[in-house]
Amino acid sequence: MFILALGLVLAIDSITNDFFTNHLGIEPRKIGGLDGVLFAPFLHGDLGHYLSNALPMIVLLGLLFANRNYRPVQSLAIVWTLGGLGTWLIGRPNSTHIGASIVIFGLVAFLICAAFFLRSW
Repeated sequence: MFILALGLVLAIDSITNDFFTNHLGIEPRKIGGLDGVLFAPFLHGDLGHYLSNALPMIVLLGLLFANRNYRPVQSLAIVWTLGGLGTWLIGRPNSTHIGASIVIFGLVAFLICAAFFLRSW
């Protein structure tokens, strides 16, 4: 469902001449850019960007939700929020950051750490 939502947002954004991308991405160190922490992972620049995030997201979310010991909803929320806030704090100024890459890399880091520390495998 999540991947389909990303595709739907991409289609609507393309039709509206990148309205969402221009208004809902992360704008570093601007208070108005904080809403991007929530919305930026839903936004992608083009179909190639979307497709390069879709497969890793499917695999990583599958791994995350396969093990209830990982507390998947809470873990995803923390990774999503910390990644977005980190981008907001250290991202390139006067730019708009979009895409789910920060969530993907955050999930990779989380799953590696969880495998060592939770030893639930």
